[in-house]
Parts: sequence; C-alpha cells; structure tokens
Amino acid sequence: MTIKSSFKRPIYYRLSQIFGSEGLQKPSKVNKPPIHPLQNPTHIHTIRAPDDLMKAHSVKIEGNYAFVTGNHTNSLCVFDVSDVNKLQLVGSVSGKQLYGAHDVALADNTAFVSCQQGGKITAVDIRTPSTPNIIATLEHSSLSGVKRVYLDDETLYCAASEAGLVTAVDVGNPTNLHVLSWFDPENKFQISAKGTPSPEDVIKNGDNLFVSDCNLGYYALGISSTEMYPTSIVFNEKLDGAKNSVIDNRGIAYVAAGKAKCAAVVDVTDPKNISVIASIAPADEWKPSRLLPAHKSDGKPLDVELDSPCNPQYLYVTSWLDQLDVIDISDPKQPERVSWTSSYFDLKDPQYTQYQDGSLYIASDVSDCLSIVSEFA
Repeated sequence: MTIKSSFKRPIYYRLSQIFGSEGLQKPSKVNKPPIHPLQNPTHIHTIRAPDDLMKAHSVKIEGNYAFVTGNHTNSLCVFDVSDVNKLQLVGSVSGKQLYGAHDVALADNTAFVSCQQGGKITAVDIRTPSTPNIIATLEHSSLSGVKRVYLDDETLYCAASEAGLVTAVDVGNPTNLHVLSWFDPENKFQISAKGTPSPEDVIKNGDNLFVSDCNLGYYALGISSTEMYPTSIVFNEKLDGAKNSVIDNRGIAYVAAGKAKCAAVVDVTDPKNISVIASIAPADEWKPSRLLPAHKSDGKPLDVELDSPCNPQYLYVTSWLDQLDVIDISDPKQPERVSWTSSYFDLKDPQYTQYQDGSLYIASDVSDCLSIVSEFA
C-alpha cells in the first residue's frame, strides 16, 4: 500500500464525497475566489467539545475537516469546519492507545497520532470522519516523549523528547507499524551542549531533516534508506528553548524559541552551514505592543506557521499565553510585525497551528478548543 503525505500537497474534498464508500475522494476542479493572506486578524471562531477534547494540542486540515488531538482526553476529534459560523464535532475516538495524544499527521485515509505520555504512534482509520477507528499502535523506547511528527511518503519522522532521539517509523502498512532507525544527537554531534538532547520538532526539506531541540538548538540531518546522520548544528541565545519550526522555499527556517522569547530566523540553504540571520519579537519588544498584566507580557513563542511555503509574505507566531502576531517576512533578514490579536478565553496557551485559505486554525491547550482566526465574521 502506498501512502502519500497530504502535508506537502493539501487536497480539497467536497462534503458530499468525503463520506463515500471509497474513503476520501478528490473532487473535480472548481473555480475558487482568490484567497488573500491573513494580515489583520480580527475575528475568532471557536468550538469546544468538553467530553471529547481537553488540552487541545495539534490540528491538521483535510478538506472540510479539522483533526484535533486531545492530550488529556487521549483523543482524536474530527470537526466540520466548512462553515466557521456552524462549527461542529462530527466524530471522535479515544482510548489508552491514544494516551497523551500530541501531534497528528494525515495520509489518504489514515491519521498517525503521536502519544507523548505513552511513547506511541497510533494509526487511526479516518475514511468515515464520523467514526474514526484505531487500527494499529506502535510502542517503543525510542518513541518516549514523542511530540511532533513529519510524514514523508511511507516514513514518519518523530521527535522523541524524553528519549532524546529522532526516530523513523515505517507506516507503509498502517496496520503494521515498525521502527526503522533512530538518531542520537548526543553521541553524533561533538559539541558541549547546554543539556541533554530534547527534540521537539522535525521537518523535512529537500534531502535533509531539520530538528528543533529545546536544549541543543537547531540541527540538520542527512537521510538515507537505512540511517540518519549529522550534517550541522547551530546554537545561540536566539534558539534557546527551540520548539517548532517551518521552512519556506527560499531555504529560510523560522523557529519558535520559548526560552529565548523570540522566533529565530535561520538560513538553511546550505544544510552543512546553517546560521541564525535574524530574530522576531524578542521579549523587550512584546511588552510595548500589549496592555497586559506583568505575568502575561513576556511572550514565549510556541508555534510558527507560514501563509504559504512558496514565496511567503507573512509568518504567524502564537505565544504563551494568548497572543497571535503577524510578521511581514518579505525580507527575512528584517522581519516586521504588522498586526496582532489576543483572546484570553479562546487563545490561552495556543499550541500547534495550520494556515489554510486565509484562516489560521489553532489548537488551544488551556482553552480546550479549536480556534479559527480570520479577517471576516
């Protein structure tokens, strides 16, 4: 069975087709109005499902549906987001196989969920969004504390923070998952580290993996059919507490660094020589933009997202506790904030985000909800 990642090429589905007996179906081409990047976020639509979704962590969009993990409810929830004014929960699945559900990657008819507390990867059949069904679970020591995952064809790359490893899992057969290999940065990189490795995020760009590490900074790995190997690593104060990252088609990575209280801009055009070239919204610049109590004014970026991986104009930065900033990155060496929005009720401790069709979808941890931020009511 060949699985193709929809992360790299989003596929859009008609509502009438997504429930078909053949699973998710691609619609015929239709004309759509042009979508303008989200520049001035003014409206927030939210949906809560207290019995099914607590501590929302990750969101991925597939057609008219949002797939959201619930860390405390050990769940994967499916929301109909075809109309932001009529958001609704259409299905969910929970259980010990989803203990500590954290991130999710989608491929065709399957969702792969990383389970942080359980040290597991769980495959969920999503052919019928109203009744998602667990079909396999892989538990392995190399997946301890697994957080973000990246799906590349039949390989799922996993950032396992507690194990201190980057682990590759074969998901070619979703009913029979198995570990292919893992990379140990502590043994492979000859550096004087600030602490033990703690990979938070892994993404693939070109022929390399790029890893955000809370203690080690940001590093590039080469990959072959049998192993991952070190390419280069960079650490400075702008990468302290590196959490999540995105990379655009110019070879520029944007890394949310919580401890540094900024988003670092990293040049990865040469994976053998990656370097920090700028930073966005350091702590002393967050405070003047907001009238907030002291305990909320030290913005700690949690996630970053682009309006497009190709020739992006804006970077979206979510931060603890409740802020979303829009950054102009037309010149990545001179990023500039153009707007922001905040909601203590709907964006409290925002976790992972996904941008699509002019809206930003945000899984909000403390708010226990899926929030959709746009310029329109």
